Amino acid sequence: MAMPTVFEQHGVTYELDVRGQEVMIRTGRGRFDVVIEEYASIEDAQLAAELVQQRWESAGFKPRRPAGTSLLVGTSGPPPARAPGLLLDSSGQPFRKPAKARPAPLRTRYPEADGIDPKLVPLLKKLDTEADWFASVIEDGTLVGAEIDSSSLSALLSSRPATQRLRRLEVVVVPADEDLEVAVKRLQSKPPTALESLTLARFHKTLETFLATELDVTGLLPKLKNLRHLDLGAGKLHLGTFALPELKSLHVRTAGLSSAALSSILSAELGGLERLELWFGAAHRGGTCNVDDLAPLLTGERVPALTHLALKTCEFADDLCPRLLASPLLARLSVLEISYGMLSDRGIETLVRGADQLRSLQLIVKRGAATTQGYQRLAGSGLNVNVEHESAPNTTVEHFVPVGPADQFIYLDRVG
Repeated sequence: MAMPTVFEQHGVTYELDVRGQEVMIRTGRGRFDVVIEEYASIEDAQLAAELVQQRWESAGFKPRRPAGTSLLVGTSGPPPARAPGLLLDSSGQPFRKPAKARPAPLRTRYPEADGIDPKLVPLLKKLDTEADWFASVIEDGTLVGAEIDSSSLSALLSSRPATQRLRRLEVVVVPADEDLEVAVKRLQSKPPTALESLTLARFHKTLETFLATELDVTGLLPKLKNLRHLDLGAGKLHLGTFALPELKSLHVRTAGLSSAALSSILSAELGGLERLELWFGAAHRGGTCNVDDLAPLLTGERVPALTHLALKTCEFADDLCPRLLASPLLARLSVLEISYGMLSDRGIETLVRGADQLRSLQLIVKRGAATTQGYQRLAGSGLNVNVEHESAPNTTVEHFVPVGPADQFIYLDRVG
């Protein structure tokens, strides 16, 4: 083959190239979708490439990456039989040219995986091929970050080379995935000791699962003393007693935050916490919090380093505004957000009248229950304010269902 052969099958583009004694095979853009096989001779390399191409062109070929020595040979049967020759052998039977045996490569390497710890390669290859959801961050040849579906988490945690320097882990729940409780138990039994950032969990296109899931991390959090960033998401949360003095940011996203869960957060040892985001959710989804439950937070004593506070999907936002204005915590905040909840014109009027207490921070108010006139009044108050609103005021907090980090959420006209 003087030039690379490009082959398309089942919507997948393959590339095959013979370079002296090496054969380059590409079947995608993944780390292990490019393989270079080295053979004993140029003739062996050319023969191997010829047989791979025959397999690709066979009628029964289906793209797959099997775990064999040579990649990308598909799932069809053997290469098509060659037509018999016209000569007869000594017994008078038609002479058939013996089938060519596929030569074995002397070595196989993945050029886009060069520099990765060889002990990691089998696991990464397995997860790239078999996991429903997997993305990785490699630094200095080792795994330092991973996004992975909950069903595949066990394979990751069972590998010491994969977890010894793992600093960031995001567990994703995908459709038809197993119970998140199983993934939590696996993480609890084998917690990565270097873990600094944990997202548990992000729900991908599984709104109903998010609403129905209860996440219990009472036995897990005490084992993650080195955490700097924690993002917890589920319909309901059970937190228990925990202390994470090194934690810098905490995001809690629920369909309904219970008073017990909020109490666990506000009684925890969080002396280093700088950012706190709470999604309260709906009362009929288990959201039992009220404004009085936030009193320990508003004193500021439990969170002396807090500078960013986001209170989202809060049904009692109007009643919370005067408490915020009277809070000793307010003077230390650089950002205060009250979004996606039931903040109405009444709450906005409270904020405008207390503008003097808010001038040292940025105020963020998005998509609440206020009228257009209410938002205009807030925008014209002279405050450093970021206002975003819809034409129609909120009638429920269930418009907003968190599904990922930062401000990634599902916005629906109706939920349930």
